[in-house]
Amino acid sequence: MVDMKSAFFELTLNIMIRMIAGKRYSGDGSGKIGGVASFQEMVKESVKVSGSTNAADFVPLLRWIGQNKLESHLKTLQMKREKFLQDLIEKHGSITSHRENKTLIDVLLSHPETEPEYHTDQIIRGLVQLIMLSAGSDATSGTMEWALSVLRNNPEALKKAQEEIDFQIGQSRLITDSDLGQLPYLQAIINETFRMYPVSPFISLHESSEECTVEGFGIPRGTLLLVNLWAINYDPEIWEEPTKFKPERFMNLEDQR
Repeated sequence: MVDMKSAFFELTLNIMIRMIAGKRYSGDGSGKIGGVASFQEMVKESVKVSGSTNAADFVPLLRWIGQNKLESHLKTLQMKREKFLQDLIEKHGSITSHRENKTLIDVLLSHPETEPEYHTDQIIRGLVQLIMLSAGSDATSGTMEWALSVLRNNPEALKKAQEEIDFQIGQSRLITDSDLGQLPYLQAIINETFRMYPVSPFISLHESSEECTVEGFGIPRGTLLLVNLWAINYDPEIWEEPTKFKPERFMNLEDQR
């Protein structure tokens, strides 16, 4: 049995690491960047912790009586991530690169004298972390796994997507991002997968930048906002038969506006 979750995770992580550092990320010790298992564990822990509720955010008094374990856990996790990323930057910076295709780290390290405030290790770590964790390897691989599952359980949709690809692109090459405009049904499958299986049931915490009113409820400036994405995606007032996989709901949306 093939573990598709791990396979998709390593695929997406390799793509991002190739863009960031120009190397492959592997745990086989073959001269590539090692430690895929440990980094995967960090990503899983990051996703798990980011979806947790910190009682001290709502009852500040708890911070003063030691009930702030989540924040302590986040700090420890962040230290591990920063060490991993700093090692990646230092290893990359110690090698003179003559590649025509520059990596993200190449670009960020190339002009430290002209704009030093934008080329510190801290800024670089933050950007790399944003791409690898927020944009992320776990989110992308999870969505790919769900897409594979829904297509396996909806063979008629799989057949229709394959026919569209064969007609528009053919079988002589792989699909690229620029082809998606010619593949509306495939794009609809992607959108329906996003709707049915969001990366997280809740959008990460936001803060209101100004006072506003939503559905009659007053929201002061600076209020922590937690949006229930799952409830929106499965609201029968918005989606017809929300529990069913229906890519067609995303077809011809421009004509409906």
